[in-house]
Amino acid sequence: MSPLKTVSKNLSGLEGDSVKTVTLDNGMKGRDYSLPFMLNIITPKNTSITSYIETEIILPIGRINKLWIEFPKGCSGLVGFQVWRNPRQIFPIPAGQWMLGDGYIIPLAFTHIIETEPYKLSVRSYNLDDTYQHRIMIVMEMSGLSDPVNTQLAGLLDTLKG
Repeated sequence: MSPLKTVSKNLSGLEGDSVKTVTLDNGMKGRDYSLPFMLNIITPKNTSITSYIETEIILPIGRINKLWIEFPKGCSGLVGFQVWRNPRQIFPIPAGQWMLGDGYIIPLAFTHIIETEPYKLSVRSYNLDDTYQHRIMIVMEMSGLSDPVNTQLAGLLDTLKG
């Protein structure tokens, strides 16, 4: 069974406007890992800001350490995205802004801890191009959170060895 599913919901009752949600369940369990998570977001042509596509990423408990965003050549500033967690926008800042680009990869120092529910992020994207759909790629480097008891014991052992 594929971990991807698409659900269409009507937005504000307008004919033809919908928010599509794609859920990616990575299946990670436990607290000890260090992995990249990659998401390709394809946004259809003529997707307005008010009819954005919403892509949910189900994540394990952990810390996002870095973020890379690729805007392939041809996006021409017509494709934008935001990252949300719960009811607030966490990227880009300030809230209300959209990340735009064309033909480059943007590496970002971005830290965000996922340790409480919901264990997911939502990426909202739009595409004002009237001819082509566009793809952006988001890569997150994540690591597990240390068990606080094990961290405290390790610190105590280091002190005793001292």
